[in-house]
Amino acid sequence: MTKSGRCNYRDIAAAAGVCVATVSLAMRKHPSIPAETRERILATADKLGYRPNARVAELMGAIRRNRSVEELSEAAALFWSDASRARVKSFAHLREFEEAARARCAKAGFDLEFFYQEAGAEAGAKATERVLRARGIRGVILAPLLQRPQRHLEWAWENFSVVIAGSGQWQPEFHRVRFSHFEDVGLIVHQLLHRRKKRIALVADARVDNRSQHAMTGGFFAQVPIEVRRGDSVFLSNGRDKRAFLRWLNEQRPEALIVGSSEALGWVAERPDAPELVVTSRELAPEARTCAGVKQDYVALGEAAAEQLLGLLSFNQTGVPANPVRIYLRGKWVERRAARGMTNDQ
Repeated sequence: MTKSGRCNYRDIAAAAGVCVATVSLAMRKHPSIPAETRERILATADKLGYRPNARVAELMGAIRRNRSVEELSEAAALFWSDASRARVKSFAHLREFEEAARARCAKAGFDLEFFYQEAGAEAGAKATERVLRARGIRGVILAPLLQRPQRHLEWAWENFSVVIAGSGQWQPEFHRVRFSHFEDVGLIVHQLLHRRKKRIALVADARVDNRSQHAMTGGFFAQVPIEVRRGDSVFLSNGRDKRAFLRWLNEQRPEALIVGSSEALGWVAERPDAPELVVTSRELAPEARTCAGVKQDYVALGEAAAEQLLGLLSFNQTGVPANPVRIYLRGKWVERRAARGMTNDQ
């Protein structure tokens, strides 16, 4: 073994009783090596815990083919485990996330391939794993969950370096980058209190609040003073409870309503006596861009997820981490603007 603890061709050659050149040829499945010898060498490598470095392998292949090093790239994967290509591409901020991650990977010489899947297709998830392993892809970004609060994948994780993007609950847990919904809602409450709003209420999407481990409601209750709360000041919507929501809104009559549900945003907009609206995310719905609220930076999310993955790959850190690291990205407060003349980056 080397000082770093990683197995190399010399270790395999010594254990298998062959020369280093034979190991190299066997690893490339060269026809000059008998099948029996090749299988014995591969079994020895597996027993020793050998993990190929795809970038080194491609570099050596390029040298053999007399190609330029600048042409080289190793592929990583961005896996949307519960969303189809059409669904992802229908949202501008998700396309921004994809392209930001791809651009950051490209700077390090990595290509980033996108994989999609219809919700609930477990067989499709296993098929994706097989494709990744067959292609020698060892880096994976698990994209934000769009339709479910949690996900459990039974993959051979020892073969992959993994980073989670978003707040969805995953089993097993890996290093991740996510928005800080807790701090974002707290930022909104702070802005409203600064403007002397006395009656503040929150309507949140129950699915999103659950997916974020109740960070939205937690951020609200952590920041709203007890003397400012009025009765049941939080409504968790399932997206189909319009009558119950409007009844709650009539009872609460808030001066300012923090909205984290796209459906509720449309329901409130129908009322002539609607309270001041502030959105938890400017990407919540098209109407949200005319409201004050928090802008979540999906470009930063993509870049940060790629950065974290590149770090894992550079140190060949694979498998489920004992102490997963979480990086939180705070949103930016954006004042209310008139619909006319708005740009996409406002």
